[in-house]
Amino acid sequence: MPIFNSTPGPRKMESGRRRSEAELRQVFMQFDSDYDNCLSKQDIKKAFNYLGALFPGFRANVAFNMADTNKDGLISLDELDAVVKYASDIGL
Repeated sequence: MPIFNSTPGPRKMESGRRRSEAELRQVFMQFDSDYDNCLSKQDIKKAFNYLGALFPGFRANVAFNMADTNKDGLISLDELDAVVKYASDIGL
């Protein structure tokens, strides 16, 4: 029996094309679920999934632990640069 994802939201991007850091930043900011210019770990995971990353939960954990320098549990605009660089480095 097929299981359908009824969660509305953006469809996955086509994979196989490297994106610029500006494009990656824009994608991550699309997942700012409460529009506070900060990203939660869940927001980051959704963005990695959208970008077609293998193991998006793992990728989100790595990026989050690396970027959340003030350990407040959110990725601010200043901290987002590290997440974008990580996404670029892994070929997204």
